[in-house]
Amino acid sequence: MSNIVISEAQAWCQVNKLDLGMSLDDDLEVQVTSQILARVATLYDVSGWISYNTTPQMIRTPIAMYYAAWMYMKLYSDDNDDANAYALKLMEMADVMLQNIIDGITVIPGIDPIFDNGSPAFYPTDASSAQCATYEDPSLGPAAFTMSEKF
Repeated sequence: MSNIVISEAQAWCQVNKLDLGMSLDDDLEVQVTSQILARVATLYDVSGWISYNTTPQMIRTPIAMYYAAWMYMKLYSDDNDDANAYALKLMEMADVMLQNIIDGITVIPGIDPIFDNGSPAFYPTDASSAQCATYEDPSLGPAAFTMSEKF
């Protein structure tokens, strides 16, 4: 089952230049979806996003944009040696949307990330400098030098 419907991809196409018809190219949709979900999987659990009904709108949009872009690329690939400018712009916009999701700038409503990329995974909790140096551990105690010291 597809993660997008044809109308979502058609929304990014000019009907007089690219009419996607009544159904998606399933092979292309699977390829595009797998690439998008792989990128978002660094932050979200995408294992349940297997259909239109289970995939969030914020993810369906870049999938549809990439799908439309690749259809433009395929349709106009023989016309000239240059890539289709509109298709490249769609891909660029989709990439920005995805990167904002991955960076935590854009939040997917109602879905909690499985990883929090916004905070460090480790905070130093070493209290050794608050202790006095001992024979067993001479590293305890105050700092031996500071960054502003000249040697």
